[in-house]
Amino acid sequence: MVSDLMATQGELKSSADHAAYLKALSHPLRLQILREMNRGVTSPKDIADKLGESLGVVSYHVRTLEELGCIELADTKYRRGAVQHFYRPLRRAELSDDDWAALPPNVRDSVTAVALDGFIEMAAASVRDGTFDARTDRHLSSVQLELDEAGWSEVNAMLAGVLALAMDLQERTSTDATTISSVLTLAHFERA
Repeated sequence: MVSDLMATQGELKSSADHAAYLKALSHPLRLQILREMNRGVTSPKDIADKLGESLGVVSYHVRTLEELGCIELADTKYRRGAVQHFYRPLRRAELSDDDWAALPPNVRDSVTAVALDGFIEMAAASVRDGTFDARTDRHLSSVQLELDEAGWSEVNAMLAGVLALAMDLQERTSTDATTISSVLTLAHFERA
């Protein structure tokens, strides 16, 4: 399963919604745009500047994401004689195992590259800013395993459970509580 970037599979209302959702996630730039929007309300101009893409190309994909029901207009502001639009996400970028298997290999490769680039960027920024190791109770581990098919499946199920629990804990976090901005990355892949 891939989960990078607010709705879950159970919240998709119809097969048409589901097809539109898969279409939205099948383009790497749209996935990058969703990832940026999950960091907070932002504009196509801000995203274009951050990603080094032209405003026209980003705006096109933002309109597509809006038409597909993945984002919505959150605000407009007048800046230098023009109207700047700000958007927020309506869905997390999340694919079920069946959805993932249905994507063509080149799309899976692109989605994986975007997800890994995002993780590496966040980790590097955290190291640069001194927050990665600021807490002594943070976790970082990597282990090489030798598993049979049943073990492979069991590890994947465990990781899906950890993700579900983490998302539930986030939902239950009090709005009055002091929060810790963190990154949870789960990966299990066949090594080269």
